[in-house]
Amino acid sequence: LLKAVVLNDIGPVVEPVGLIRIKSYVGKMPAPHNWAESTDIVKATMSAHFTDISEQDWDGYARRTFEEKDGKFVGRSDPKLANTLAEIGPDMPRIELWPQFEAMAQVPTLAIRGENSDLLSAETLEEMTRRCPKCESWVVPGQGHAPLLRDTATIERIKTFVDANG
Repeated sequence: LLKAVVLNDIGPVVEPVGLIRIKSYVGKMPAPHNWAESTDIVKATMSAHFTDISEQDWDGYARRTFEEKDGKFVGRSDPKLANTLAEIGPDMPRIELWPQFEAMAQVPTLAIRGENSDLLSAETLEEMTRRCPKCESWVVPGQGHAPLLRDTATIERIKTFVDANG
């Protein structure tokens, strides 16, 4: 059914610390008054995990995070996502879906991880390639969850993978 898969900073183990961080801002960011302010808000929220992106990337990130509707800036994320994350807490166990991932063992997979990701650990990424021989990995330097997929090296890596498996 699947010819190939590209996973962007997600895998069979989801680290609770990353979910808790996401819960801390989803649906809670202040509404900006203009695009410059939206960029400042996104930077303030995400700069610890995105340590090596350009001003143009920050602007693009802000424009994917917010949209202007009827002269007001609102978040683009599904408001119900905050409800889904409400149950997330420090005592929750890690989400582990190894059987589901291993069911894709014969599907060529490119697993992309942001170097600063707190959702997909380096250990999980390594284990993914160990358990599934058709799984390749790629780490995006200076980015967290989820990599923006805008840098030339990452775009070329995805293109090479798709060309080889498409």
